[in-house]
Amino acid sequence: MRFESLAYMGLAGSATASVILSNDVPLIGPSFLPNFDISKTNFLAEAKQKFPSLVEELFDTKVLNKTDLIFAVDVFSASTNDSLYSYFHVGDTYKDTLTKGNLTEDTIFRTGSVTKVFTVYAIIAKAGIEALSYPVSIFLPELLGNSSTNPLERIDWSEITVGALATHQAGTSGPGQYLKPGFDGADREAFLEFMRDTQVPTMGPWRSALYSDAGFGVLTLILERLTGQEYKDAIKDIIFKPLGMNSSSAVVPNGTDVDAVARTGLVSWGTDVPIVAGSGGIYSSAKDLRLAGLSILNSDLLSSSTTREWMKPRSSTGTLVELVGAPWEITRLTLPTGPESNRTRVSDLYLKAGGTNDYTCFIALSPDHGIGFSILIAGETATPARWPLRDVTGTTFITAAEYAAAESAEKNLTAPRAAVEGGKGGLFDHSQAWMNIGASGSADELIFNMEDAKVVSIINRISVAAAEGERLLSVIAATEDTAATLSQVKLDLAALKNIWYDADALYSELSARLETEQKEFEDLRGSHIKKFFAGSQYKEKLNKEENDVTEVQEWLAKADKTRKELKAKLHDMKERRQKLENMLEQRVQALNDLDHLYAVVFDGPSPDNAEEDKLEAEMIAAQQVFDPIQERYSQVASVVKYITMARSRVTFAAGSAAKALKISESDIFDLKAGAGIRANRHFNSAVADRKEREELGLVHLSLTEASQFLALAHELDPEVGGFIMPKVADGKSAAGRLDDWINTPVTDYLFHREIKATAEGIAAAGAIVDEELRLAEEKKSVWTEKRDAAGKDLKQAREKLQQLRARIFEDAVNGQGSSTAPSYEQATANEHLPQYTATEP
Repeated sequence: MRFESLAYMGLAGSATASVILSNDVPLIGPSFLPNFDISKTNFLAEAKQKFPSLVEELFDTKVLNKTDLIFAVDVFSASTNDSLYSYFHVGDTYKDTLTKGNLTEDTIFRTGSVTKVFTVYAIIAKAGIEALSYPVSIFLPELLGNSSTNPLERIDWSEITVGALATHQAGTSGPGQYLKPGFDGADREAFLEFMRDTQVPTMGPWRSALYSDAGFGVLTLILERLTGQEYKDAIKDIIFKPLGMNSSSAVVPNGTDVDAVARTGLVSWGTDVPIVAGSGGIYSSAKDLRLAGLSILNSDLLSSSTTREWMKPRSSTGTLVELVGAPWEITRLTLPTGPESNRTRVSDLYLKAGGTNDYTCFIALSPDHGIGFSILIAGETATPARWPLRDVTGTTFITAAEYAAAESAEKNLTAPRAAVEGGKGGLFDHSQAWMNIGASGSADELIFNMEDAKVVSIINRISVAAAEGERLLSVIAATEDTAATLSQVKLDLAALKNIWYDADALYSELSARLETEQKEFEDLRGSHIKKFFAGSQYKEKLNKEENDVTEVQEWLAKADKTRKELKAKLHDMKERRQKLENMLEQRVQALNDLDHLYAVVFDGPSPDNAEEDKLEAEMIAAQQVFDPIQERYSQVASVVKYITMARSRVTFAAGSAAKALKISESDIFDLKAGAGIRANRHFNSAVADRKEREELGLVHLSLTEASQFLALAHELDPEVGGFIMPKVADGKSAAGRLDDWINTPVTDYLFHREIKATAEGIAAAGAIVDEELRLAEEKKSVWTEKRDAAGKDLKQAREKLQQLRARIFEDAVNGQGSSTAPSYEQATANEHLPQYTATEP
């Protein structure tokens, strides 16, 4: 089998990747429209046709073990929001590990380190992309303060952020030294102590990317702190439930109805370690990985700007074609620009590989093409098998998508695009395109011109864009009532669910009743004593019990029939809801695409329409007024958020101090021996059994977090004062140590006074934080008014420009007449949020 194209693309790895350099290099990103429908193109049909033979060749050449492996390949597209192609293989050796007897898109595998993508995805979805810049110590202050000052011996957690962990740039190594025989996989405190006091750094923070499973163990606990839930519940609530990933979990799936490749007792199936669940603990299926991939490509859980920020390289490696993201493993491909072309362009493929001995997994996303693929593998040779399967899948379908995109561009592409030209090559590509574009204003243009791929230069923007405009308008018209219909269907579905729940509850109640009645009937029929002594009364009672059983059986049958009918209706209504949701997504996409189409067509001066240039200048001026106000508002809103978080920590500290104070009052006349005496005179206040010390530990922890949040607020707004840390009675003072040693009413009282002083200090600190919050909220109120006013002006300017452009476009296509394009108000009324709408942070 020949894989020249594989090496050419850079998928074969750094050793064989071919890097084609150019003197005329476009910006990184899609060279063609990324959101077109690839599903009906000839290039995809050819890829689907040849893929099975390519896999068979891997079997024939012994690259893959045909009898050992079980694997599922799924290729999906954001434009269709569905699978483009699936391929399944079941080897004879372990086919009995399939709990359902066959392999489908719902069959569950282990995903290994693909879990890391979900962990970062959940953190960003929960706390925002800015969470990557937060110090780890905000969430896990217990990591601070290890005893060593030698950077070669201990990790300096004060320098490490969430993003450093997510991008493998914290030097936190693996958890192998902790995961020894007899370890407790659920002991969070012990794991954090290990990471603080024992784990040796592999390198200093931010020096380079070096893979770290232990770092993702820490991220596991950060997500737990963010949500107040265990990882398995947090990942379910944040990712799995919203996306409908019903086969996915962070614990081994159990039950008689599980559809899985369950290699139980072989190697890794069912081996779950909660403290590092966020590193490699997720079980999932091809369907669920598709749902996750599509949600990222479509920005379902994140804003589009957040997705774009996340899907960026964050570190380089020792090869020119491999980059590191959070936690993406990014392969920089050099793609041929057409089937007959010897020109190439650079495109980034975002991958994450995972493996747990006998299970391996891949998820890959290509934002340039709006497609992705997943590979799930089980078997003794699963680890070596994942690389050739990745290569053949990526080479076949990413190349097909590129060719199809070029073909689509030839028909539909409008306005300036980057030239894709071959160059002379060399070590340095001498391209400053990314630095120069836009440096002289909107007059800068890169003209689209691909000789080999047969895409011609653009002359008349509107005429070329007419077909795409008409297509988008037809989609918009066909989905005009979709939002209202979907709302009604959701209401009907909720009502029907309630009816079904009642029917199901009645069925369960009747089932229990029938069981009781049958038991009473059998007991009566089998009672020889009652039969002998009761006579005719026994027979009469027996007949009555039998009739009761028959009657309950009849009602149970009716309830079962009703329940099944309702379930069928629910299924049909859910399918209708899904279709309507897809239609609504198409409508939103079409409206956004139409906005973009108009913006591209009218980009730059319009010599034939001075009014359009005037309104565009007004819109740009309004945007220039709005942007700094929005930026300042976002900054002030972040300050309020940080101070609010600090206030909540102070409130919690005050509650813990009050508990400690109350406990210490009741403890004054407790005359039992002190902890030091009970510990055989080896004093250690950390293990004293005095409850108030536990509460005081929480006080110290909460106040430390409050101080960190106020420091973040101060960074954004220097007018925010620093946090005055009150002195916390920690038991290490003379009174505290003495009380822990001999425990008399006198020492209890002295320690009680220290705790009281702590509570008073917290109250004073809380008053200061309250005042800072009041001032910050006043600032936010002022900037909110400014933002709303500027936003209103910007919205009006955009509305006028949008309506004029729509009218000009339609008049140019159809001749003079009224425009059928939806207005800005109509778009908003139909739940359309234009891409240019300003949103709060």
